[in-house]
Amino acid sequence: MELSRKRTVYGKKSKGISNSDGPTNLGKLDIIFEQINGDLYPINEKEFFCETKQVFVTSNYNEIDLSATDHDLLVIEASPTTQEWKEGDCRYVTMAQKTTLNTSRKAAIQIMSAPLPSANDRSLFTEYPPFTPLIMIKNGEKIYGPFQTEVEIDTDGSSTVKLLNLEGAFPGKAGAPVGGLRTYKYSDLESGVVHYDTNGERYSFFTKADLFNHIDCEYTDYASDDEIIKICSEMLKKANVKSFSKHEQIMFRAAVSKAKGMPANAADQLNRFFAIAHETDEKFDNLDQALHDFLHSSKGSELLNRHIETRKDHYLKQFRQDMDQQLRGELATLESDVDSLSKIQKNLESENQIASEKLQEKNFLLKDQQKTLFDEARNRERSELDADILKIKDQLQALKEELGPFKTLSELKAAVTREEGRRSFLNEEIATAKQEKISLDDELNKRTEDLRKKLIGLRPYVETISGMVSL
Repeated sequence: MELSRKRTVYGKKSKGISNSDGPTNLGKLDIIFEQINGDLYPINEKEFFCETKQVFVTSNYNEIDLSATDHDLLVIEASPTTQEWKEGDCRYVTMAQKTTLNTSRKAAIQIMSAPLPSANDRSLFTEYPPFTPLIMIKNGEKIYGPFQTEVEIDTDGSSTVKLLNLEGAFPGKAGAPVGGLRTYKYSDLESGVVHYDTNGERYSFFTKADLFNHIDCEYTDYASDDEIIKICSEMLKKANVKSFSKHEQIMFRAAVSKAKGMPANAADQLNRFFAIAHETDEKFDNLDQALHDFLHSSKGSELLNRHIETRKDHYLKQFRQDMDQQLRGELATLESDVDSLSKIQKNLESENQIASEKLQEKNFLLKDQQKTLFDEARNRERSELDADILKIKDQLQALKEELGPFKTLSELKAAVTREEGRRSFLNEEIATAKQEKISLDDELNKRTEDLRKKLIGLRPYVETISGMVSL
């Protein structure tokens, strides 16, 4: 057997060795598990640890006694004893500072055999509190959980364990429906279950949480009435259902059955929800009717009148306070409305100013565009006249070249006569071109004026559709 190395073990308090001179310094811890390669095994099962199944505390046992209860599972770093060992002694020792409370949810989960409490109560009554942060409930061949717990120790030493929903990441396949409780076959988990026997009691633990990733489970509807109301109210809100008539219940159930992505237990939860709603309505109806009948009886009416008469000042004071609070609330609302309207007015004025500036920019832009169009038309006409003048100059130059010193007088006269005729024709063409230019200028001015009028006419329409008010 190898006793030369440190061991990580899990255990609980056993007893302290009294010290008349001061606090209990020495003591022993009962060992339940040993951690080997990350897994927990019952002590002495996989490797030999010690015949006593205990660890001796060499200092400050009183610190452990104060910080841990008899049913807290402790994580202990144990070292081989350096003292001479004899039969009945502990082979391993530790100190208080090497002992901590077990906070791991996965390391070990205690299994408690009991009927599953109702979803509305979720209270489990046990003789002893659980050792581990999480527990599971075994009932027959089924095992439920894990659960988180809240434990209250009663005056007689017994415990009330409140079962809470498991929160946070934990091994197991995804896809649990809302309000669904993991339900396994005990036979599927049995390979990870170990037992601890002490003082005639047997405690069972599940020590292989990673098995949850590989084992299928069912889901038992374990939502409380309050959770059912919350879950199904959200469903009704999404479906825009506002009442509980029989016809609407049937329509809603049909819609849920056809909807995609609904949890498997949605129909069962709806059945519970409508049953709760119906039962609540009946209770309120009965209570309302009973109260109504009593207050309308002679005795109830007399009692009501006497009550009001004796508390008249109280009711008048309450009425005044309610009215004052109501008026103050209405005044605050009106002041808030006035403030909101004032802000809206300022925003509108600001938007109007911005719109006016934008409209002015558009007018400037339109004027620039008009000037550009006018200049382009004038430049085009000037270019055409310059081209005509250049063409005539070329023609005159050609005539000069034709009228050289080698021409006869008769030919010259004839040529002059021809050129005068051509000049007369060209003068008429020039006059016609000038007249056309005048006409084009008039047409351009007329179109410019029409365009300006149209833009002015469109201005109210643009302001209207843009929500702008012209200054």
